[in-house]
Amino acid sequence: MIILRWIDQWRTRRQKSKFWYAIKTYTQAKTKEKKSVKFCEDFYERGLIMRAIRHMKLFSQVAGNRMYKRRVEEKITIEVKAKVQEKKI
Repeated sequence: MIILRWIDQWRTRRQKSKFWYAIKTYTQAKTKEKKSVKFCEDFYERGLIMRAIRHMKLFSQVAGNRMYKRRVEEKITIEVKAKVQEKKI
């Protein structure tokens, strides 16, 4: 009696595992394709974000250099005007 119950449990467990294995192999190709498509999309988005960050950094450097250049030019013109004023006096 107990042995028959064990055999029955083994058979049902084996059927379930075969069923889930069949489902897994059936959906494996589609799942793999979905994962690869998602990876490609994420990779593309990360690339866009990195490009934007790189361009932002470059823009800020250029803008900073322009501001520095303008400040230096203003200082130089002020100094030159002051020296010209001194020479006139």
